[in-house]
Parts: sequence; structure tokens; C-alpha cells
Amino acid sequence: MSNFVDIIGEHAKKIGWEAINQLDETTIVLPFDMGDNRSQNVIISHYPQEESSDFVEITSAVIKMDGFPDGKLGKEMAEKLLRENCSMALVNWAIDETSEGAYLVARSGWMLDDLDAEELEMAVGIVSNVADNMESSLGVDNF
Repeated sequence: MSNFVDIIGEHAKKIGWEAINQLDETTIVLPFDMGDNRSQNVIISHYPQEESSDFVEITSAVIKMDGFPDGKLGKEMAEKLLRENCSMALVNWAIDETSEGAYLVARSGWMLDDLDAEELEMAVGIVSNVADNMESSLGVDNF
């Protein structure tokens, strides 16, 4: 198993990210100022693999699902997100079930051993911007 925290930490140092919050051995949170008094948290999660390169998922939450009527996306929003999943490169929409509830998230998946600092910066930038743009369109800034 690769040393996830050290690898991401080295990449973050090269990029110039200083505010890295390690929640545990498999989770890092990066806060970003998106401008216009908006912020976005990006979570990097590590999924160790026995037989291949470890997997890293980069996510940014948009809204807790209970923020939608009846806790559901609704037909129009679900169709919009599915269409965007077909047209966006390197990022997709998902519903992430956590112990605190379900969240609509933008996410991107990478193999840790193949992920370099430039790719990490690009992936985090794309995920945070897509999530923040959706938050803005919904009139929220929750994360």
C-alpha cells in the first residue's frame, strides 16, 4: 500500500497548497477560496487496493440531499446531471452516502501511483469549480 498522505502532501507542497487538513489515514480536506465570498471544500479519499494501484477519489459536496424537496433531486435535475455526466471530462455527478446523510457531489477518480502534482491540481480545480458553479446556480454556498 502506498503512503497516500505523503504522496498527496508532496504534491500539495509543489502546487503551493498550505491548508491541508488530514482527517484520518484515508481522508484529506482542502479548503479553497473561490472568490466573491464563496468557498469550496475538496475531499481526497484513499481506497487501497491489494492487486493494483491504490485509487483516489476527489470530491466536493454541493448540497445535502435533504435540501431538495422530499430529499430527492427531482426529474429535471436528475436528467440535467445525467446529461452533464455524458459531456464533462474528468468529473461526474454522484450521490455520496455518508454517516451524516446523502450529498450531491462532483467527483473525479484517479490511480494514486499515476497521479502527479499537475494532474492533482487540475482534478481538484475542475471538481471544486463544477461543485461551486452548481452551488451558485442553486443559490447556496454550503461547502
